[in-house]
Amino acid sequence: MKKNLLNSCIIYIHIFFLAVGTSTLSPKIGLIPILDFLLIIYFLLNFRSISITFREIRDIVFVLGIFVFIQLVSTVVNSYLIINTTLDNTVSLLQYISYLMILIVYYDFLRNYPYQFHKLIITFILGILTLICVDIYVASQIANWNFVENYGRYIFAEKYSNDEYCITSLFCYSLINVNTLGSYVGIVSFLFFGLLMNPTKNRNFSFNTILFLLLLIFLFISIGLGQKTAYVSYILLFIATFIYSFYSYIIKYFLLGRVLIISFLILLILIIFYDTVIYFLETLYFRTLGENRLSSFSTRFDFALYAVNLITNPFSILIGNGKDSYFFETGINDPHNINAQFLLETGIVGFILYLYLIFKIILNAYRHGTFFAYTFIIMYMTISNANGLAFQSHTAWISFVFIFYLGAKSKFNLK
Repeated sequence: MKKNLLNSCIIYIHIFFLAVGTSTLSPKIGLIPILDFLLIIYFLLNFRSISITFREIRDIVFVLGIFVFIQLVSTVVNSYLIINTTLDNTVSLLQYISYLMILIVYYDFLRNYPYQFHKLIITFILGILTLICVDIYVASQIANWNFVENYGRYIFAEKYSNDEYCITSLFCYSLINVNTLGSYVGIVSFLFFGLLMNPTKNRNFSFNTILFLLLLIFLFISIGLGQKTAYVSYILLFIATFIYSFYSYIIKYFLLGRVLIISFLILLILIIFYDTVIYFLETLYFRTLGENRLSSFSTRFDFALYAVNLITNPFSILIGNGKDSYFFETGINDPHNINAQFLLETGIVGFILYLYLIFKIILNAYRHGTFFAYTFIIMYMTISNANGLAFQSHTAWISFVFIFYLGAKSKFNLK
């Protein structure tokens, strides 16, 4: 009993504070984030169970390991022989150790405590929401900025001030780049829609209600951040959900009454909150189509195309230009496209390994439910083509573990 409680405490503390990455809520000892020690403790306490878990996901672990090895070799060779990157970029590969530990430990925890799934999901989302609230509060303190008054224009708060806000001498906080913050919000969008439309085996009314309320909060925040990486996936998933519901309830099962009830509730909400809805839609239009916002779409493709054009020799085609080679050439942190970034950094070999990982994620999502797989694909296609760092985060990898668990949950004891 004590071991079970300790395991739960370790995982819940970790998932809440590390939901958004080591750079925000987890200081480091040397190169190791403090909260990663929690995963090491869990690993040691549950080594026998971990060994069984490892066998179930060994193909993912193996492919991820080879992928990182390709990045390491490419970075070392390019830094010494071709000069497309620098050797110190190999340090950033240490983050994959965290991702690997998350994959093994979280999967093992859910495998042994499947009844904790709903609580773990909510804790994960609340961890992200807490960081957003802290960021908004700090922006109001150091930049005299108001989220409601500047709704849809959050990017300006970070641009106007890079100062730290210190609550005590031990805890200081600086604003997160709004693109990064937006990607955290966008990545979890598929969990909201996928879990509500393709629920887990035992329907949980309380869980679904909380998830729906959190969805509304995240939708409101995503527009307020003013970044397409935050809200486009939500809008596309709303459209996909409407089409899927229309097909399921009318065309397939002829549940016209249910559609009429849902339509009436939506209409009632629109009437009661008419002014808010109009303001919401105006903000959405301005941030997507207003002024020169459309040009940002083409700019993203230009970044990606330039990254691909940096592959100039047979060695680059095979295993890439090495870690952070785009930054080395351009001074920009990444090409804002994770697919182009990995093709540039790891070549065809690494890119195929990466595609295998994405395929396994989609396959496991499909095993849980067809629409769940659709929601992940929509989210992935949206964010992967807009942000190069989004899927190199703890937020992404914790989300992936949930997919692997749901895809394999039939193997576990769910009594």
